[in-house]
Amino acid sequence: MDYCEDEALFSGKIEGRVAVVKFKEDLLRNLTCLMAKERLFQFLDQIEKDKKVRVLLIFGAAKRIDQEECQGFYTKFATGEAGLDDLERLNNAVNQFVLRMSAFDKMVIHAGKGPVAPVFFNMGLACDWRIVGDDTIFQNPCLDMGLIPKGGGVFFFQRLMGRGVTADLLYSGRTIDAREALTLGLVNRVVPLDTLEAEALCAAQDFSQKPLRAIMGIKRLLNYPIKELADFLEHEDEVIRNSFIKALAQKR
Repeated sequence: MDYCEDEALFSGKIEGRVAVVKFKEDLLRNLTCLMAKERLFQFLDQIEKDKKVRVLLIFGAAKRIDQEECQGFYTKFATGEAGLDDLERLNNAVNQFVLRMSAFDKMVIHAGKGPVAPVFFNMGLACDWRIVGDDTIFQNPCLDMGLIPKGGGVFFFQRLMGRGVTADLLYSGRTIDAREALTLGLVNRVVPLDTLEAEALCAAQDFSQKPLRAIMGIKRLLNYPIKELADFLEHEDEVIRNSFIKALAQKR
């Protein structure tokens, strides 16, 4: 093993041409912690500068928060228990991660499983290639909670599925299982849960053997509207902020 790191937010290791990041529990809370976020981005900087590394493989937390727990987290914003500063801190952290993955100077693979909250799904969509376990359920409770989805999901959905399918998905608030996500083009591969880690690592190793210049050239072409993404995230924040302020005003 070339390098290993263990932090509150994540564990990371570099083995030859592949760097692996595994997020830990309480991702949303830790991501809004300045010190924890800085350690993550420092490790990402190290990976980008390492000329041997060609692929970054990201695993979601081993124990994902379920819909009830996620709802409890966001209810604090919906009810005003969390303040505008807390909301801005969360939005900024998500924006930074999404933009970083979209512009990251390596190929980025995201591996997920189990129940996935909208913000985690949206952050995964910023990666270049996605593999999930067959137990994966992409939850979509935002509409029922009176919240606006964060993380560029609407931007990515429209590019991947078109406006009509995106509108149907968001307005319905329904969940998506792994097989439907594959059919819709939201993930690239579905594998049995017990083989997810091995197959994700195998895929990362396979991609790491391909010519880096060609891989990065394809990534830059696919991610050409990166400025549009930055503008979208800024507009997304404005819409969420205004909705939050109006909700608070109605409760007073």
